[in-house]
Formats: sequence, structure tokens, C-alpha cells
Amino acid sequence: MQPLPSHVVPSPRLSSPLPGPAASTPRRPVTAVAVIPTHLRPERLRRALDSVLAQDCRLTVVVVDDADDPATREVVARCDERVSYLVNPGRGASSSRNLGARSTGADVVAFLDDDDVWDPAYLSTALSRLDRDGSDVVFTQIAAEPALPPRLDVRTCVAVNPGVTGSNIVIRREAFERTGGFDELLWVSNDKDFLVRVLDLHLPYSTVAEPLVSYSHHDADRLTAPSPDRVAGLRSYYLRYADRMSPAQRLHLRGVILSTSARTSAGSRRLAQRALALACFAATPAASRRRLSGRRLHRTSARVGAAA
Repeated sequence: MQPLPSHVVPSPRLSSPLPGPAASTPRRPVTAVAVIPTHLRPERLRRALDSVLAQDCRLTVVVVDDADDPATREVVARCDERVSYLVNPGRGASSSRNLGARSTGADVVAFLDDDDVWDPAYLSTALSRLDRDGSDVVFTQIAAEPALPPRLDVRTCVAVNPGVTGSNIVIRREAFERTGGFDELLWVSNDKDFLVRVLDLHLPYSTVAEPLVSYSHHDADRLTAPSPDRVAGLRSYYLRYADRMSPAQRLHLRGVILSTSARTSAGSRRLAQRALALACFAATPAASRRRLSGRRLHRTSARVGAAA
């Protein structure tokens, strides 16, 4: 049987392989935990839990509820003994992921958002990549989303998330602790921030090209929906990483910030359209930008800079 397509990028610190255990030494089975942060979405959580409990390998599950919701507690109570429940009132997804990861002694931590689902072979595939490739982290393709690049360049990822979310990361515990976990001060773009820190540490990673994660498309209670909190989060991320971005990347992200801000306010459609056009312009090749540039674009850029 042909192996599933995957890619591995080794760490420089692992260029010389370490000696393996003696042939007579039995290997201890790797333990894995799935961590699911949740917020007032019991029905979606039920679907996510069903997908985790249907995995074709052994695991435990920690659900971290940041709303202390009775309906959520009831969903977890109906599950078997593999599932435990923690309350983390009002702390957000990053804090809940960190709490869940550090509440167990499992060797490997896998994260899943409460509105997404895994294929039954998701975790076993990731665990096999960790073992076969000697990786610390595995990122898996999300169904119906742009292809996850086999090699991840931090210079690109700092501005544009290539497809890493809170649902397709599997990481060894030691590596997770080295990253410091998810940043609890970033309420949006925390997955991208986590990826940047993984790459900055040169942790060896693998990517799985088979789409074994399904992303839920809906508008209810998503952090990606336009809101003042999302605008504030985008600005925080921009201020943290602006000095590592190219001028075009900074222009693009400022355009996204202004567009998101405009969509939270009534009567700002024209401003949002201008900001979106500016973000698209920033993504075009430099030669094309020179041909398109003019006074009107510079006026729009100035407005974006002032708002961001």
C-alpha cells in the first residue's frame, strides 16, 4: 500500500540522528490527548466529540468550557470515561487550549475547535508521521481549503496563514512547552502566532496532504466575523509583527484591519471596498503595482495607515 503523501522538514539540531534504543528494550506506547476549547456551542461540540471518539487509535479527551454552560456540561456527561471536563470562565480559546494541554501528562497533544471535525484516521496518521519522520509537530490539510504548502516560510506565514488552525495541529508535549503555548493575549490570529513561534524555534515538522480535517462554515459566534474584538486583535497582531513584514505585507494587513473595522460600522461600505481594493493591490506583483499606482491609491493608503 502506498504511504499517504506527506512532507517533513527536519530541524538543524537533528541533523545527526540520535542513537535509538536497544533492540531488546520495549517501547512504551505513545499517549495522546485531544483538547477541545468550547464556548456556548453544545450541538456543534457534540459533533466534534463524535469525530474524536471515532478515532481509530487510543486517546483521551479534555473539553475546556470558558462559559461554564450547563448544556455543554450535559453533552460531556453523555460521553464515555475517556472525556473529561474543565471550566475556564471567560478566558478565551488560547487560554482554554493551554489549560487543557497542561492538565494531562499525555506525550502528544492534538487540538480541535468545537465546530470542526476529524476524519477517523486523522490522529493515527499524525502519530505515525511523528514517529516515522522524527517530527515534533504535524500539520494536516483541511478539506476544501487551499493546499497546505509542504514547506512553510516564516517570512510568508507572519503575514498570511497558510492553513494552520486550532483544529489541525498535533504536537509533542515537550515541543508545546518550548513554544510557550498559545498566546492568551491574542484573541484572534493566535493560531498564526503559534505557527510563527514553531518556525522561529526550528522545530521539525511534517505536513499531511490528505484532507483529514473538516472545517465548519457558519456565521454563529465565529472570531472571524467582523467585530470590534476582531479589529482589536488584528491590530495587536499587526503591532507585534509589523517590523518583520515587507512593505506589501504591512499594507495588506492594514487594509484587512480597515476593511474589518468598516464592516462593523453602519454606512461604511464604500470605505470597506476601498480597503479591500488596497489589500488586493498589495498582493499583486511589484511591477503591476507600479503601473496601477496613482494619487487616488496613495490617498487610500494614507487613510488605511491612519486607521490601522
